[in-house]
Amino acid sequence: MTALRRFGRDLLQGFFPELCLYCGEKIVDRDFFCTACAPRSGFDVIPAENPKYRQHYTFVYEGPLQTLFQAAKFSGRRRARRFFTEAAARDLDNLNDGKSVFLALPSRSDFLRTLLKKSLPATRLISDAFQVKRSLFGTKANKLLGEAGRYRRIHESLLWAGGALPEAERYILCDDVSTTGATLGHAAHLLAKNSGVDETRILLWSLMYRPRLLKDFAV
Repeated sequence: MTALRRFGRDLLQGFFPELCLYCGEKIVDRDFFCTACAPRSGFDVIPAENPKYRQHYTFVYEGPLQTLFQAAKFSGRRRARRFFTEAAARDLDNLNDGKSVFLALPSRSDFLRTLLKKSLPATRLISDAFQVKRSLFGTKANKLLGEAGRYRRIHESLLWAGGALPEAERYILCDDVSTTGATLGHAAHLLAKNSGVDETRILLWSLMYRPRLLKDFAV
């Protein structure tokens, strides 16, 4: 941030103080959060929800980061989007060894596609390998489905779009949020089944990992 932009921001804060996006009480010190609520970046490996594939994520979908993610994806807040784009770019750069191909999963918003396009070279990113027969997104009922119901819904909805893939040593499937890994896992199954890619060459990546609190809830 340039000195002039910083001065302008501080001046606006003086007249119109912005409250923390998470706690809603303290004045913002940096971006959207007060010092106490400011999120920290990190990188970790998902617990073995889907032990068949290696699966990585950048953030846990909880606390201030959950609030910030919602502001980025659903409200289109530019600074929030920039935060996640920069964090994703750092992680994806570690995976972009020139021998990997990245495949984006379908999404009803442009958040994931935009993030990946800004983080990866166009020659390494494929955005049309999958298609959705009917909406996987946006219903509370879907999020509360039991394991069998969720897997069945994903199996019926997420389809292989066809087309040849470039040769690569590793194929990285990308989504914005992973809960059980069911969507990414089914995408990996479709990739292996339809393109002949060995499962050991598939890696699952998501920006956020959402711990599932209602695993045994079924409707």
